[in-house]
Amino acid sequence: MRTWAALLVLLLSGCLGSGPTGNDDSGDGGSTGKDPDGDGPLPIGGAARNWTTVELPLGCAYFCEPTVAIDAGGAILVRSGQMAISLDGGASFEPRSPPPLPQAAPPGSFQNDGLVQAGPDGRFYFSALITYYSPELQSIVLDGLQVASSADDAVTWDVDTYLSAATTPQSTGLGADRQWLTFGGPGEVYLGYQQVRAALVYHPTLADPASRVPPPPGEIQVAASQDGGRTFTAFRNAVGAAEEGETQIIGMGAVVDGRLLVPYLRFGAADEARVAFSDDAGATFQQASAGLAGDFFPRLVAGEGRLHLVWKTVEDVVVSASSADNGATWSPEQAWSAGNVTSSPWAEAGPNGTLDVVWLERAGTGQYDLLHRSGDGGGLGPVHLLASLEAPDNPRSYTDFMHFSRFPDGRIAAIYADTGKDSVFLAIG
Repeated sequence: MRTWAALLVLLLSGCLGSGPTGNDDSGDGGSTGKDPDGDGPLPIGGAARNWTTVELPLGCAYFCEPTVAIDAGGAILVRSGQMAISLDGGASFEPRSPPPLPQAAPPGSFQNDGLVQAGPDGRFYFSALITYYSPELQSIVLDGLQVASSADDAVTWDVDTYLSAATTPQSTGLGADRQWLTFGGPGEVYLGYQQVRAALVYHPTLADPASRVPPPPGEIQVAASQDGGRTFTAFRNAVGAAEEGETQIIGMGAVVDGRLLVPYLRFGAADEARVAFSDDAGATFQQASAGLAGDFFPRLVAGEGRLHLVWKTVEDVVVSASSADNGATWSPEQAWSAGNVTSSPWAEAGPNGTLDVVWLERAGTGQYDLLHRSGDGGGLGPVHLLASLEAPDNPRSYTDFMHFSRFPDGRIAAIYADTGKDSVFLAIG
């Protein structure tokens, strides 16, 4: 959720799902632009993975942020305007109903930024901002948050919890953006989100100085659960005292060796990527600088012996930094893409120290490419073209962030919207 006006009307029409439609990793020798190392074009292709495209029974007529979750048994839960599940590896999908509003939600409220995730406890999780439209403020206002989970492949949602929005001297609960769940040990679930006290505005990019509007102040709020999301602590601000009154954008974090790590982007006295970390289950936080300024949502993943932070810089380049001391210090950034990325990248750790990253990149006027790349400590692999999309009227009409999940056998399923076709797809490979 980036601009409140864009969320006032989201009429998502459904479309019938289909089976696999082909292999889209042709290695055609195209280019994503200048190599970040300055060595020439960045080729698409190379060592091919077998990518299969699956159309989903979900709709996306204008702007949507589709998400996908895969559990340990290989069940695939997808969510955009609607929700569906596959129990046969993506060959077919059947509709599912998202959890209803919690009983404590106020009348007239609705779910925003719905997100599906697979927990380590074998349950599917759903979270959302609970919002309502205020005629007086002419804005969508945050009331609270929802966390639900299902143990029967999203047929029923036996856990459905409502949390009131955080209240601090720095926030009035007027605005909020994307929430994330982070899982730790048995029963350990953390809910984090960005809260601001004015309608969200885009952070200015270097390419558009005229868009430089001071972002509203806010904070990163985090609540902890030790019973699988049934109850939560009060929200606590994860940013430092020196950052209060500034704006931060939260990303999805991780729990490693008992330490909760929450990535965010700071806009204020210093524009930079940062990581807040807690060694007492979210009761108190410290912060560390991790790299260059960025926008949208950073992604932190735990690899084999290292943490990886992946984000989009204000120059629209996907970069990553790594940490070998559990988030206290971070390496210099490594570029993964050319400078024309239009969405936050998504990343997951793979076997043998590898990292998979997916992003959306502008390929020309009204043309966008969905790209994948793997890397490890020894370097980066080739770029794979997963899909080519068209959005001639609105370059942001697809999503603010890419999203994918990993199968038990190591393959990934990247979900993406094609508004020109009013549909949502999975690229599996």
